[in-house]
Amino acid sequence: MSCVYFRSSWKYEDRSLRYALLDGGHHLGAIAAAAYAFEHPLELVFDFDKAQLNQAMGFANQEWALSAAISGCTIPRPRREFRLPMPFVCGTDYFIPNPFIEQGYQATLAPVSSRQPLRSPTWHYDRSKFLDAIYQRRSARCFRKVAISLAEYQAILSALTQPIATCSQEAIAIYAVVHRVTGLAPGIYRGEERLQDGEFSAKAAYLCVNQRIAGDGAVTFFLAAHPQNYQTAMQMAGVLGQRLYLASTYYGVACTGIGAYYDEETQTFLGTEKDILYALAIGQ
Repeated sequence: MSCVYFRSSWKYEDRSLRYALLDGGHHLGAIAAAAYAFEHPLELVFDFDKAQLNQAMGFANQEWALSAAISGCTIPRPRREFRLPMPFVCGTDYFIPNPFIEQGYQATLAPVSSRQPLRSPTWHYDRSKFLDAIYQRRSARCFRKVAISLAEYQAILSALTQPIATCSQEAIAIYAVVHRVTGLAPGIYRGEERLQDGEFSAKAAYLCVNQRIAGDGAVTFFLAAHPQNYQTAMQMAGVLGQRLYLASTYYGVACTGIGAYYDEETQTFLGTEKDILYALAIGQ
């Protein structure tokens, strides 16, 4: 059995808590993909005493524990204190404190998310081809306003809606603003349910702070939730983001993550009061 704890270090004033947590989720998603590719069991753990682990590891205010990934069979054992304090080694030769990030981290440590039985995603990828998708995964820099097929879209959406292998429960809604999918009416969808017909590519670009790439693709996804625990929900959104990247790459479709958007206007556009956690776009 092996266990990997994820930590984050924020050293730039312009990095937000949102980006840092999404990045942590992407790392977890990469671990989950590798576990599937090599047929290893995996459990993602978000609810544990992070403050105590931070203290034991000597992180101070420079790095913090976010989550853990466990592969293999777990064996309950009594907890033992370290015999000696762990020395902290900074990843760079400088550190710029960010009070906003520090306060945000502390404020989002609790409460614990609701519990659910552990369920693993059920994928049917060719593992050799899936490994190639892992190696080839990149962020698109632009789209050519070309449609993707309905089969590609449905396969990607199916992968995105599989459960996350964790006992923490955060219900994340998947909204899709469809622009160019052959055989599917443009409009706003929640999962497979069509909420509103219409051509909203320009609106999607505007909502993502006037980034053309959000409207030039085939579909713009928004992930939303009423988080019980903000840290957990944001990292789960990052896991789903990484999953979307890999599923898109597997089926020959490009993907890009978008962390900047107008929160309240996006909520109004989608007709939801849920927090908007992440935006992503796919296309050709």
